[in-house]
Amino acid sequence: MNSAATFTCQACQKVKPAVGSVHLRESDGSKSHHVCSSCYNAQACDRMGIARLETSEIPHLIMLDLDGIPHTFSFEVMMTTGLGIRALELLEDGQIGYSFGVLEHPETPVAEAYAKLLVKITAALSVRYIHDGNGFESWHRVKSLAGSVVVGRIDEGERAGETIPTAIIDGREYSWEEFGRLLTSYTGFNFRLECLSDCETMDLSPDPKRPDPRWWLDKNGKGDAEWE
Repeated sequence: MNSAATFTCQACQKVKPAVGSVHLRESDGSKSHHVCSSCYNAQACDRMGIARLETSEIPHLIMLDLDGIPHTFSFEVMMTTGLGIRALELLEDGQIGYSFGVLEHPETPVAEAYAKLLVKITAALSVRYIHDGNGFESWHRVKSLAGSVVVGRIDEGERAGETIPTAIIDGREYSWEEFGRLLTSYTGFNFRLECLSDCETMDLSPDPKRPDPRWWLDKNGKGDAEWE
């Protein structure tokens, strides 16, 4: 979705950003309404019997990653089972790069939830999981994992008219074939795939500390040969 796309809300009749808009359908399926997030959230709060949100619209924000590359985020504020805020990096090709979210108690102030989301974004942009080396192999540069852990998002793309899964890592899309090539240096290793929503908190370290399985060895002395 183009970050500049707009539409006319059928509830308030105002021209609003398309990001965060909602299609509501009558219970009998006879009619649908395209409404802005402000109108939707007001209706949701009224149904829940809580105070209406002080705002449902957050301006775009540009944040720099650890390499100084800017990333522009659009925000969606939505009252569902709780107060949810999502930050989406809308790329020029219409794809979504980075995506982050928080889900808080319904009566949490928007400013408080937004502050928690900014902490989450800042932490994620300060980490790089794929290292660009120098060389003349595929991708023009030799890419490799920065550590033993990769944090990313499962998305979908299209190839030959078929929908296929893709991986979004460091805010860019990789096919599973490309991602698989990154793992060749770990052939013979075990791995664990764990899926979490963008509202959950996870360990972002690309190289987390683990118990040493060879704790009895003197790493500064002799006899520390690798097992081949």
